[in-house]
Amino acid sequence: AARLWSCVPSPFSRTAEIRYQVPTRGTGDGTVPVRLAVFDLRGRLVTTLVNGPVAPGVHTATIDRAALDAGSGIYFYRLEIGGTAITRKLVMLRP
Repeated sequence: AARLWSCVPSPFSRTAEIRYQVPTRGTGDGTVPVRLAVFDLRGRLVTTLVNGPVAPGVHTATIDRAALDAGSGIYFYRLEIGGTAITRKLVMLRP
């Protein structure tokens, strides 16, 4: 099954890692369409970390505060794999 772990560290000020698991299923080449995106509290897309075919297994995406291009606050990251969507919260604090 698809899994999405908590952002480490959270809160973060520079970079953080998001781990996710892609299940075994998908296209003929073994990859699975994956989208991992970050949204603000209003539901607006802030950045997309992964958008395309990914091999099954556990992967890590790194989020950098520069990618957010926004102030300190609460954000949500959402993993979409096929018909499955998982959302978690992250907190960014600017130094």
